[in-house]
Amino acid sequence: MAEGGTTAVLVNCLSMLDIESELWSVDLNEKLYCNAKQDTGYVYAELKKYIKIDKIRHQFCLGGTIADYIDKIGDGIDFAVIDTTHKLPGELIDFLCIFPYLRENATVVLHDVDLNFLRAVYGNKNQILLSKESIATKVLFSTIAADKYLCWDHEKLPNIAVLHINGDTKKYIGNVFYALTMTWAYMPADQILERYRQSLKKHYNQELLRYYDIAVSNNQRIYERTRLAKIMDDQELLEIRYEFPYSQIPKKSRIVIYGAGKVGCDIYAIQSMLKDYSITAWVDKNFEKLDNHEIKPPQFLKNCEFDFIVVAVEKISIFQEICSYIIEKGLGKEEQIIGPIVRY
Repeated sequence: MAEGGTTAVLVNCLSMLDIESELWSVDLNEKLYCNAKQDTGYVYAELKKYIKIDKIRHQFCLGGTIADYIDKIGDGIDFAVIDTTHKLPGELIDFLCIFPYLRENATVVLHDVDLNFLRAVYGNKNQILLSKESIATKVLFSTIAADKYLCWDHEKLPNIAVLHINGDTKKYIGNVFYALTMTWAYMPADQILERYRQSLKKHYNQELLRYYDIAVSNNQRIYERTRLAKIMDDQELLEIRYEFPYSQIPKKSRIVIYGAGKVGCDIYAIQSMLKDYSITAWVDKNFEKLDNHEIKPPQFLKNCEFDFIVVAVEKISIFQEICSYIIEKGLGKEEQIIGPIVRY
């Protein structure tokens, strides 16, 4: 929604039609994303005094995604405008979240379907560099099964597209889920991804949900490798074989790394550089044989404050042995133990 210009246009149209209507404006930000001094939706707030809104019930839903508000909005939606990040996964997961709540034959308007070209031609330097990523609405429009309309503007490519939902939309909705398995341009926060998942879980089968889970998991791995690639040379990056268990541990947690073999060294190297978590201790039973003064004996954990113990081993049998040892010796609780670790 951002400035609220689209909201103002829609309210004005509804006013001109003179019909009882309900309009919801959703945005993740409470303050304008490009100017924190302005409230999100400020344009509509300024213009609504010039519009007759007697028959229009409007509500701002700020500070969350559509996954946070769609149940409150409810089903029977006749018309939706999707205009969010324009980068994958953006509009794809927004549409999948909204779709089960659309009325049969609903209309969905997509903005910036050709932003990847328009930014490159008409944008500033930063927009030109970002133009290759601005494809989410184009991917959605190309993938979805529906009656489709493009709003041509003379010689320029059309930047507004319309979807008219029909019987094929639900039949082929798997195409949109599969499109999620493309490489994403950004990585939403874990809690946001989980809220989307819970919303999708209510309305789609396990096979489709599996596409979402695979897309999230693989893009998280790509995101981590991309971050590492920016600070490591090729050989160093190739030597990192094991991935950090991000999905199991909230960011900023205090962690202990248990194990100093190849797996432990990889986990330690990753977090020493990326610093998503605070490493409270690194322990190993064979600490005395290791030429590294940072590695402590497991008993060190008794005097340590931490949230999770990452057991840095790959084999399940060894992981179970270490879990039993940790619990038996009172070094940590079962719910704090994370592992085993998987390869990239």
